[in-house]
Amino acid sequence: TIRVRVRSLITYKSIHGHIIIGYILFCYSALSGDQDIEGLTDKVLPRRLGPKRATKIRKLFNLTKEDDVRKYVITHERVREGKPTRIIAPKIQRLITPTVIGRRKALLRKKIQQRQKSREEAAAYHKLMTMYAKEKKDEKVARRRSSASRSSESSEKKAKAAKK
Repeated sequence: TIRVRVRSLITYKSIHGHIIIGYILFCYSALSGDQDIEGLTDKVLPRRLGPKRATKIRKLFNLTKEDDVRKYVITHERVREGKPTRIIAPKIQRLITPTVIGRRKALLRKKIQQRQKSREEAAAYHKLMTMYAKEKKDEKVARRRSSASRSSESSEKKAKAAKK
């Protein structure tokens, strides 16, 4: 898609090294007259290439997940002078192979192990913090008790005066 920021600006789109104006690039015949246009509307060309993505190949041939997609790939022959003909097939993308399944399982295992490790670390940290808080509390209580048992000078004077 082409984004036009200024209304009067002519926008260009580059396609394989060629600069083409967008409104010519997306040009198509909406209505045709009585006669066909020679070389344009008189013949229907089939699609040269088939789908490349695994799910789109499955959709095209109504395959299940168990079916092997590689057997249904649309191939074509390249004929060249002086060289043998080659059968060309696309490399299937998003194909679920044993390697992919193994990688996903390994990733899942790693996530589970990381979660377990973080839980254990959190529990250890919580235990340490509760122990630290308990020590602080005990210190505070001990300080209070020692200050309560120690009498001040004014209270000592009052006690002596009361004895006399």
